[in-house]
Amino acid sequence: MYLKGGKSMDNTPSLIPLTESSYADFLRAGGQRVIQHRGRHWKSQTLGFYQPIHYLARLTRREATRPNPMCWGFRSTLCNEDAPLATGALPVHVLTDLAAYDLDRLKKTRRAAVRKCWNSFEITEITEPDLLHREAYGIVQSDHARHRYGKLPGRREYLDLIDRFFQWKFVVLGGFREGRLGGFVVGGAIGETAYLEEIQIHSDFLKMNLASGLTYELGQVCKQTTGIKELVHGLHARENHSLCYLKEDLGFKVRRVPSYHWFAPLCATLVRWRRPHVYYRLCGRD
Repeated sequence: MYLKGGKSMDNTPSLIPLTESSYADFLRAGGQRVIQHRGRHWKSQTLGFYQPIHYLARLTRREATRPNPMCWGFRSTLCNEDAPLATGALPVHVLTDLAAYDLDRLKKTRRAAVRKCWNSFEITEITEPDLLHREAYGIVQSDHARHRYGKLPGRREYLDLIDRFFQWKFVVLGGFREGRLGGFVVGGAIGETAYLEEIQIHSDFLKMNLASGLTYELGQVCKQTTGIKELVHGLHARENHSLCYLKEDLGFKVRRVPSYHWFAPLCATLVRWRRPHVYYRLCGRD
């Protein structure tokens, strides 16, 4: 057990950071196509638009070039030395200064939400996939029915993903109430950067602040893991005000990381016209 009522227990979990190469193996094992270009690993994010699999890797400008001659666009964050060469920015929710991350960093209302979660749930590390094989997909179905974001994966596909999370040593925290799993969060790390890979909450527990509690506790895991300097909680979905509010309340401020991007002729105009919020996340501007 990791936590109970907000009190640290023995056997505190820690992330085991992957190399970029091993994370590429994780993606390939799930059927994703990953290519290598100038020593870095890239994947097609949206039908021919490429980005590094470690999207906060801060590449050099020499590395940040067109990874596939058939792609219609690409984007990569840049290292500090090459930031003056940026053509845009990656708007991302990032928690930095992990060493100082505790309840006092949160707003009063969010501190109360985390404490309410502690009073309602036991948050524990899940170390074996069997429990998630039984309960995770029902939670995923409930979560998807609520927000309708993206495509609901098939049951077998999702359970295969669960197996790979454990095989590649991601950390999984679950929130339990009277023996029932109400939701879970998955964290992984590449080098110095940790990523919140998944957070799934059953609708029955939506108003009990489980998402706040799980996210905060993942931050604590990262804080206690040597070498982790930042925790990423996805790109800035500016059109989803409630989600952005929750992330920022939990300390994940929107940061605009200098990036370099390229579009094939007319593609930028088309994306900006058809999907303005997607265009914003691709290059950080309207």
